[in-house]
Amino acid sequence: MKKILIIAGILFLFTRFGYCETKLEQLSVVSFHFVTDKSNAASFKMVVSHGNEELYLESTPQLTIEDIDSASLESIIWEPEYVKEFKERGLTPPPYKILIKCTESGSKKLGRVTSENLGKRLGIIINGQLLMAPKILEPLTTGEMSVQGQFTGEEAKSLVDSINKAKSL
Repeated sequence: MKKILIIAGILFLFTRFGYCETKLEQLSVVSFHFVTDKSNAASFKMVVSHGNEELYLESTPQLTIEDIDSASLESIIWEPEYVKEFKERGLTPPPYKILIKCTESGSKKLGRVTSENLGKRLGIIINGQLLMAPKILEPLTTGEMSVQGQFTGEEAKSLVDSINKAKSL
């Protein structure tokens, strides 16, 4: 009975002073998960936010907010031939990309994860939404990655702000 009271007291203190809430908020902001072809106890299903593709993602994240140093928004200037390709497919070229810089340890982790898993898909979850799940085509060893998709400037800015806010908690 004494142990239960002690545990309850510790949980109360964590909750009272915001530790649990802060950590949960941070963890829900950014995570990167491998796509798996099966539904099982170690996976969960999500739908890509700008599409209708349903994917199963491994429960264990490969990178989290703890591996991210900062995020920024950058404009994309597309070459005319790429603009033409987008238009031929009935798409508008995305005007912005989100540049994500990793911490020193996150950079090493990103390099290892991408080097050892070429050809696999890595789901990118930001603010509880599966933004995309690109195939890893090459190792990302600079500690930086860009995320571009069919989101508006407002949506992209909101995502950048969410990542940076979570880093400051």
